[in-house]
Amino acid sequence: IKAILPREGVQLAEKGSLVIMDIIVELCDGSTVDVEMQKVGYHFPGQRSDCYTADMIMRQYNRVRSEKSEKFSYKDLKPVHLFILMEKSPREFHKFSDQYIHERQISYSSGLQLPSLSHITYISLDTFNSMGQNIVTELDAWLTFFSCTDGEHIVRLVQEYPKFLEYYKDIAVFRTKPKELIYMFSEALEILDRNTANYMIDELAQEVKSVKEELNSAKSELDSAKKESMAKDNLIDTQKNELATKDEQLATKDEQLATKDEEIAKLKAQIEALTQNK
Repeated sequence: IKAILPREGVQLAEKGSLVIMDIIVELCDGSTVDVEMQKVGYHFPGQRSDCYTADMIMRQYNRVRSEKSEKFSYKDLKPVHLFILMEKSPREFHKFSDQYIHERQISYSSGLQLPSLSHITYISLDTFNSMGQNIVTELDAWLTFFSCTDGEHIVRLVQEYPKFLEYYKDIAVFRTKPKELIYMFSEALEILDRNTANYMIDELAQEVKSVKEELNSAKSELDSAKKESMAKDNLIDTQKNELATKDEQLATKDEQLATKDEEIAKLKAQIEALTQNK
């Protein structure tokens, strides 16, 4: 690292950005590296990253062209690298549950190979944690440092890589000195981030509204079904009462028929007796 580059804008905490950290540095070979950590991964990550790298390239272009004047050539421009670490990655990354590092590669259909100034890498910390990674390499150690909150795991990290103990001490200092928070690299991009965050909030609110409407609709359907069920139950009760009444009427008629049968039998007996006497 040659130098930490200055950045424009306001403190991250003031605007409610989803970005936790944003550091941009210049390396000794002239290339630029931006390392950013997001609490929640932004929507439209590809478009947003392209805007960031384009901003970095244009800043370098303006600076180098101003320094070299007529001697300027595009070969004087150095690559820019953007690393985005996400505590909670957006839905696009959830399809790759076994991959937590996504490095963009540019290729052409013909197989033509041309150097590109823009290099973008996404790191899904939530995917890394879900895979239960062991601390085998220094990369594992860094990703554990960025994402792990489990005390036992942190102790194991510090035991295997003692230098991280100093970093945890630095975190404690940042928490007690809010003015030391890192600034955004570009105010214009910070505004875009804020607008994207607002869009995400609005989208979430719309999703909540849709769920509420679905619940209300389901509740109305359930109420209607209950009313229909009650009406059917009342109808069934009425039909049962009617059947009970008919059963009683039939029982009465059966009794009447039985009485008439007895009377008929008596008359037959009397008739037979009279016939025999004659």
